[in-house]
This record gives sequence, C-alpha cells and structure tokens, in this order.
Amino acid sequence: MDSIFKGTKFLTFSDHKNTIPMELTPRRIPYVDLTLVIEGELHYECNGKPYTVKGGDAILFPTGSERIRLKTDIPASYASFNVQLPSTYILPFEGAAEGVLSADMMLMLETVKKELDRVSPYTQEKCTAIFLYLLHKVLERRDDGENPHVKRIKQYIHDHLSGPLPLDAIAKSVHLVPRYVCTLFKKCTDMTLTEFICRERVSLAKKLIVTSQHSLSEISTICGFTDYNYFSRTFKRITGVTAASYKKKKFKGV
Repeated sequence: MDSIFKGTKFLTFSDHKNTIPMELTPRRIPYVDLTLVIEGELHYECNGKPYTVKGGDAILFPTGSERIRLKTDIPASYASFNVQLPSTYILPFEGAAEGVLSADMMLMLETVKKELDRVSPYTQEKCTAIFLYLLHKVLERRDDGENPHVKRIKQYIHDHLSGPLPLDAIAKSVHLVPRYVCTLFKKCTDMTLTEFICRERVSLAKKLIVTSQHSLSEISTICGFTDYNYFSRTFKRITGVTAASYKKKKFKGV
C-alpha cells in the first residue's frame, strides 16, 4: 500500500446528481477513471466492449483505455475519479463491477466533496487515500462471489434506509417476485430481509451517533424507524447496549 500511495497522483473528482450524462467521445485516457453509479444508469464502451452500469455499480477504465460514454436522455447520479497510478501497478480488471457500492463508500464520497470545498495543505493526500480506499473496496466486493441479485437488493436497501422498505418495492427494483426475493436473500445471506434491514439501520445509527449532532430521536427517524421505542429495542438487541449508552461512550472518548 505504501508504494502505490506514494506513486499515486489525484487529478480530479466530479460529482453529478440527477443530471443527463454528458456524451464522451472516443478518447484514449492518460489516467485511471473510476466511476461509481449511485442512481440511474450509464452506457459506456471500454476498448470496444459495451457496458451498462446501474445504481450500485462501478466501472473502471485503466490508463490507456479507449473510453466512450454513449448519449442517453435518462438522468443519473454518479461520481468519477481521475487518478494517475504508478506504472508498476497493474489493475486486476477493467470494465464494470456489479453491486459494489456500499453505505461506507457513500460516506467517503461525501468526505471527498467536503475536502475539496475547504482549503487544506493535505487535501491532495486525503483525496488520494479515499480514492485508494474506494478502489480496493470495489476490487474486494467484486471478488466476493455474491449473487448479483442479492447485491442489488442490498444496494436498494442502502439507498432507501431513511424511508419505508416494502417487500414489493424491493422486489420490483430487481425485477423478481417478492416471495422469491425472500427465499433467495435468506439462502445467500442466512439472514431474513427484515433482519438485514434492521442491522443496516442500526449500523447507520451508530455512525450518525458518532459523527453528527442529531438527537437520538432525530437519528431514529433518519434511519427509517417510525417508532422510537422500536428503534431503542432494536438498537439494544443488535449492539448489546442502549443507544443512550452508546452516545455517552462517544463523548467520553471510549
């Protein structure tokens, strides 16, 4: 990691929210392009091979790739990094990686935007470190062998944690029958959909307790719990401590 960090040069970061993707004409790029798709879909060609990447996916173009983005009228939300990697570092793949985007990666994207909005002598180093973290998360999650439908189900849940998550909506997002979604998810994860949603909501709550100034009641709502008492019971069942105790530890620095 040391050698790749020292030889990596962060160039640009672009963030697009609900915009019509700009067409990119054929070009052989002199850098690595990592694009993470949050919502919608993008259509590319990489070295002559077509790719469609949807919400939760990533696409990686190595240095020297001929990259094309095709014209579309459908809005999308996505973020792109252009970075120079050491010539000795060989990327293990090029093209699309399905269902790799996770909640912690979304937080990292927000951190990059904040870093670029402030003046700091360490901005370049911080953005480089975040890019390398995201790159290796993509590589890690791409190689985990997880069922692509389950990846998309998880991604849909991550994207909609703050609101209701009815089974019909989850099933529709992956074009599967609701009953099959439950069976497939339990078979692949050894966990029910309901339990997974609860654990993801509690995981987000833990992060917000540590990183935000919101009250526990506000955090409960942000994390999609419609009843504060249910939030409290679920938080304690999953973490072993109450949300209030967890918050106290934050301020004690424990």
